[in-house]
Amino acid sequence: MKAKKLILIFIVFGVVGFGVGKTVKTFEKNHDLTDQIQTVLEEHCNCESIARTTYSHGIQYNKDDGFTSSNVAYQLTNCDYANFDAEVARIDGLLKAKVIRFESIDLMTLDFISESGKRKITIANGKIK
Repeated sequence: MKAKKLILIFIVFGVVGFGVGKTVKTFEKNHDLTDQIQTVLEEHCNCESIARTTYSHGIQYNKDDGFTSSNVAYQLTNCDYANFDAEVARIDGLLKAKVIRFESIDLMTLDFISESGKRKITIANGKIK
């Protein structure tokens, strides 16, 4: 009887340990992905500052965006560009070309903030919304 309980306890702890390990590994992999995105933005955008403001991983629900499993937001402050739509398309192309697994991010938000106002762009699974 004691042996069965002990075996059951080892199995439960093994399953829990495996789940925690897998979660940590996935989080680190996705965190590296968001770091790659930020590096590309910093190298190719002429902005005063670029900061990751939000990163969340796990099942989430938002009234506007529905269900997502990964969400990241960046704030780009005082960027120098001639045409906003062309700049967004250029950034999207750069990220697709330079960041492996870019399309695996369910929802990415770019907040462009300047003295003239704020503009927000959402990219879902590699597609501009």
